[in-house]
Amino acid sequence: MKCENCHGEYNTRLLKCPYCDTPNPVGIRWKKEEDRESKKEKEAKRTALQKTPGLVLNRVVNTLFFSMFILLILTIVGLFVASKMELLGEKIKQSNASYEEAKKIYQSKDYKALHQYLSKHKIYRSDETTFDLMKEAVSLYNHRCNLLRYWMWYEGKKEDLEYMAKDASYGYVYELLRMCQRILKDGEDGMELKFSENQDYVDQIRKEAKLLLVSEFGYKEEDMERLKKVQSYGDEMEELVKDVYRRKGWKYLPKSES
Repeated sequence: MKCENCHGEYNTRLLKCPYCDTPNPVGIRWKKEEDRESKKEKEAKRTALQKTPGLVLNRVVNTLFFSMFILLILTIVGLFVASKMELLGEKIKQSNASYEEAKKIYQSKDYKALHQYLSKHKIYRSDETTFDLMKEAVSLYNHRCNLLRYWMWYEGKKEDLEYMAKDASYGYVYELLRMCQRILKDGEDGMELKFSENQDYVDQIRKEAKLLLVSEFGYKEEDMERLKKVQSYGDEMEELVKDVYRRKGWKYLPKSES
């Protein structure tokens, strides 16, 4: 570029003539433009840096939600497959069960072994109807086990009068009366019998329940009939519990006082 003042030659981008110091308008405009572009670039970088944490956070959140979604799908699929495998396993176990073998155990009257056999082959609580005779016998066996278990617990605590008083309205006397009531009654509220082959076992269990009521609570036939008629829960049953305590000469404390 040639200086307008001294006509010296110099670089166009210089801000003034190096010979006479005359300002160079072209160089000045170039510098201003360069500074403006530099400023824009710095502003763009600053804006990008400010947005980066948000973008990173959004990406992390999106990735997390996507991962959770995939995990949920895999979990659902896994549970579905596991349930199908469990059903398949039960079907296999049921198919391996032998009616003749179960009938043989049933005829031996080893109801504990029968319970174990039907449970092992996933039959006892299934909809399988082939083994209904044996399933009913196992249900009766469970009633008897509950009766004997509560009787044993009662025997272990009946000498502890303080405990019996505190446990009056929901304790072993109450549970024994409810268990005996269920055994003595027929139908859905008691021991429902569909197979006459199990009648002797029912009679045996009822004999044990009556023995308990007579020996422990001094019950007579009219007392047993009354027990069969009252509601399993409520004031009537509590009155029967109080009556047992009166017969025993025990102190009775309601639940709110124990």
